[in-house]
Amino acid sequence: MHEVHRSRSKPRVPWLALVMLASCGFDTFSLAQTGSETSPPRPASPAGEHRVLVLSPRLTVESLSDGSTLPASQHDGPFIVSYLSGAALRELGDRKYSAVGSTDAAAAAVSIPSDTLSRGSSKLIRGIPSDEFKEALRAIAAEGQYDAVFAQDAQLKIGPGGSWNAWSGAITSDMSSLVLRAALINCATGENLWKAQSVHRGHERASEKVLRKLVQELYEGLQEAR
Repeated sequence: MHEVHRSRSKPRVPWLALVMLASCGFDTFSLAQTGSETSPPRPASPAGEHRVLVLSPRLTVESLSDGSTLPASQHDGPFIVSYLSGAALRELGDRKYSAVGSTDAAAAAVSIPSDTLSRGSSKLIRGIPSDEFKEALRAIAAEGQYDAVFAQDAQLKIGPGGSWNAWSGAITSDMSSLVLRAALINCATGENLWKAQSVHRGHERASEKVLRKLVQELYEGLQEAR
């Protein structure tokens, strides 16, 4: 009986240990493998919602009296362009877009001249798309650096100021205005992913206060990058 008991108990300990080790080893491998096989891949970011090339704003200054184009430098042009460029980078960055200014070193590798892009985007914002501009966008998409371009178009119209005739009581309004348009444009398709416009009337000079209000209104509807 003693020998039989020894012969039966001998295999139990190593067999049990092997089963436990094998079981633990299998479970560990299975969990790791299952995790890598069943975890869904991270969805690709929608085109145009992350890597954005911010183009230099296009500014035109027009006289309402005769329709002539006025020198932007004499009507705060450099200040307006600089303010809008900085605001675009800030607002896009706050919404988790990876935005790069067209004058930055990171954008130097883009093969399409920035002026060509800026001119074409200005027309597209106003509803006048051109095949040349769309071809330029497709070239940028093929280079793989940017998903979209962000364009701004500003129109400053200079008119007579408001007046009041003390004899007749007639009142005229200030005709000057500043119109700001912006659009986020998909490089692969040339379509607007987002577009907005804000208008300020009554000031010939575009002060920082005026621009701040315009920018705030302009970006209200732009959602965060997903």
